[in-house]
Amino acid sequence: MGYICMKVALLAAAALAVASPAFAGTTTFTDSAMLLSSYSFTTYAEAGFNVQIVQAVDFGSGNTSIDTSYTKAGATSPTPRFQALSTTFVYDPSAQGEITTIDFSIDQLIQLTRNGAAVPLSALLPLRLLAEQDGKVYEAFANSSVLPVAGAFVSAGLTGLTAADFFFFNPATPNSARTLTGLDFAGGAIRFGFETTPYGVTLNGGASTGNIASTVRADNFSVTVNSRDVAAVPEPSTWAMMITGFGLAGAVVRRRRMAIA
Repeated sequence: MGYICMKVALLAAAALAVASPAFAGTTTFTDSAMLLSSYSFTTYAEAGFNVQIVQAVDFGSGNTSIDTSYTKAGATSPTPRFQALSTTFVYDPSAQGEITTIDFSIDQLIQLTRNGAAVPLSALLPLRLLAEQDGKVYEAFANSSVLPVAGAFVSAGLTGLTAADFFFFNPATPNSARTLTGLDFAGGAIRFGFETTPYGVTLNGGASTGNIASTVRADNFSVTVNSRDVAAVPEPSTWAMMITGFGLAGAVVRRRRMAIA
């Protein structure tokens, strides 16, 4: 009888082990090539801005990056926004596991000139991670602690992003404050991307004058999705094993009680 009890207990324990939540680790997407064909682009710009997105090539190393830039005579606020959504990296929580947190990083090279002269960069490097789900775009945004260096790539990133860090982006009002969240870490497939916002110029706290040219090059875009194992939800066969195991355990306990009585 003791052997049977032990066997039943092991069966029940095995069923619980299969059903217990586990962590699946991470899924990482890294793009060092940064080809235009790997992204779909949307640009938001006020009247008077001449904007462009081109494939940049470092002729010294042959390294490729994505160049987003504008030129404008006069006021530069609000500056254009360039959004790039990957056409290759899609994460599906329903198939790959519920997301717990997200990390991302990107290299950016920034240049800003007024009437052909370089303008000092004093604002911290902005970071914008995009996530498209069910046809809606959400954005996690923050200023990094990194100060850009004119004409040189600088790397920065954000770690531990949760669903509450992603705010709904309304294309009808691209420059308005964002207050609504809604990205579902356990919902439909998510396509990731990034946004660049070239710097603007102000003079004595007011609108700039002269000819302004501003560029942001993006390289080495990387996203790491940390997730729970999709197998944490028991399969029907697991439920059957659990029910059988606990049923047998109960039957054995009842028989032992009857024998003692």
